[in-house]
Amino acid sequence: DGYDYTDLYNYFKQNNLFNQSNLFVGAANWLLAGKIDWALKGRLPVRSFAEQRNYKYYFDDKKYIGYNLIFITRDNKNKAILDTKNNCSDLRLLDNLNITRNGQNELVLHLYTCKNFTP
Repeated sequence: DGYDYTDLYNYFKQNNLFNQSNLFVGAANWLLAGKIDWALKGRLPVRSFAEQRNYKYYFDDKKYIGYNLIFITRDNKNKAILDTKNNCSDLRLLDNLNITRNGQNELVLHLYTCKNFTP
């Protein structure tokens, strides 16, 4: 997709999420992980939770054991649970974030909190 995810960066900044020391970001797939990483300007580590294993070159799972994460997806909660069930606990909806272009809502990102990451 060609959308600018500036709204995501602003959300993290406004909610002081960049200053949490035990937090990283998860995404439903490799492409979304890249978009999120670009939008957040590298301020938090980003991991893909899809079967694509490209992330392993950039993300050391062992370093983040016990961390909390914000899992971001465009999918529904059932798919989010399926994507994260083996890696963290207590998945809860944090927010639904509209991504806008020219003042119009273009898509919605669902942000979930998830605790105690395990690879």
